[in-house]
Amino acid sequence: SASSNVVTASVLKSPAGHAAYLNFQSNGNTIQSSTMTGNSANAAVNLNVVFNSTITGSYISNPGGYAVFVNASSNTLSLSTFTSNSATLAALHVAVGASYNLVSQSYAVNPDYQAVIIDAPYNTVSRSSFTSNSTLSALFVGASSNVVAQSYASNPAGYGLFLNAGYNSISQSTFTSNAAAYRAIFLNAAYNTLFRIMASNPAGIAV
Repeated sequence: SASSNVVTASVLKSPAGHAAYLNFQSNGNTIQSSTMTGNSANAAVNLNVVFNSTITGSYISNPGGYAVFVNASSNTLSLSTFTSNSATLAALHVAVGASYNLVSQSYAVNPDYQAVIIDAPYNTVSRSSFTSNSTLSALFVGASSNVVAQSYASNPAGYGLFLNAGYNSISQSTFTSNAAAYRAIFLNAAYNTLFRIMASNPAGIAV
């Protein structure tokens, strides 16, 4: 396995594939202060069965698909921007089985679909912002036992936050919508904890 490497201040491009592919036990790698771009259904950055890797201070863009796809555990995404314009794939997707990841001080945007999807438990999102302008959600949480703290999710055309699983902790965060048929926060599961939340929807229902 290719472990414990550092990529700094670099530009990685692959219009038809992955700009960066950290695969199967290539653990403890760092990509920092770099730009990674793609333009296909392949993720610009794919973390696949790797641990303790870090992407920080970077810009990752893929108009055609995922900016970042995480199928791995115990990794950190920080101080970075993830962008997509796909109508079917999120800017950042944490897949089923990908736990104990941290997304911190980052920004994800997809105006045409969900900005962020979390489909695995025990992940943490902190001090981050997510933006969509779709009839879906800016942030979708589809698994239990995740933490979202000090974050912001905005979607004028749909849900700010869609909680589709229980036992999640949402605190000190703001969620906004401006759509009459949607809510700033949609609770589709039981046993979630919301603490010091701001939910705003001038055109419809807040929660």
